[in-house]
Amino acid sequence: MIKILEQEVIRLEYLFRGIEEEMSQKDALREEIIRIFLKQILIRATRLWRVQHLGQIFTKGSVDLEFLRQFTRLLEVNFREEHNVADYADLMKIAAMALTISLNG
Repeated sequence: MIKILEQEVIRLEYLFRGIEEEMSQKDALREEIIRIFLKQILIRATRLWRVQHLGQIFTKGSVDLEFLRQFTRLLEVNFREEHNVADYADLMKIAAMALTISLNG
C-alpha cells in the first residue's frame, strides 16, 4: 500500500486521462500507447513505494523488491486478461491470500 502525495495526484490523473483518451481511438497503436501510460503509472507507484517503505524492505512480512518486480512484470504483461488477485497468485505459484498479504506488507 502506498500513500499518493498531492503532487503525484496531478501526474496520475494526467496519465489516467491519457488512457481514457486512447481507449476511444481506433488507431492500431493505441494499445502500445496505453501500455506506456500504464508503465509510467507502475514506475511512479514503485517510486512512491520505495520512498515510503525502503526501510521495511528487509524486515519480516514486508514485500521484497524482487517480489514486487516479478508482480509488476506479470501485471504489465497480463493486465488485459487477468483482473483478479487469484489470477496473479496462480501465475506466481503462490496462494491468493499470500499474495494479498505480501503486497499489503
